[in-house]
Amino acid sequence: MSTGKWRDPGVPHRGWTHHGCEDTGELSTTCEMCEKETIRHVHFVTHPDYPAELRVGCVCAENLTEDYVGPREAEGAVKKRRSRLSTFMTRGWQEGRFGSSFRDWKGRRVLIAPRSSGWIAKVDGEGGRKVFVSPEAARLAVFKHFDVAQSQ
Repeated sequence: MSTGKWRDPGVPHRGWTHHGCEDTGELSTTCEMCEKETIRHVHFVTHPDYPAELRVGCVCAENLTEDYVGPREAEGAVKKRRSRLSTFMTRGWQEGRFGSSFRDWKGRRVLIAPRSSGWIAKVDGEGGRKVFVSPEAARLAVFKHFDVAQSQ
């Protein structure tokens, strides 16, 4: 803890509040506290005596909040969601008629079908009004809609 803002006496080192975690998709962000670690999972923290939200790694989030469970659990939930999304997008899909694909998921029948202007998604025969640019975009929309309780 001797690099970056950790060395700045004007930056509070304790008493921060954790506001969640986000997956950037790749190691592409530098922790704004230590200014050393390249991170994929960004934790958002705020402090009443600091003017801006910081985007930090898990270890810095733990130290800033003095919570050594919450940030790690938040990051774990993000990783599990990413795994569920990967499974949903790639496994269990069967080819249907006329270029469509379908699968059962969470006790529902999901259908992705081509239309002249793009792709539609139906769940248990309902939906199909919104047109997506690709079958992947339609699948992602279904996942986000039904995985909302598990969302970040």
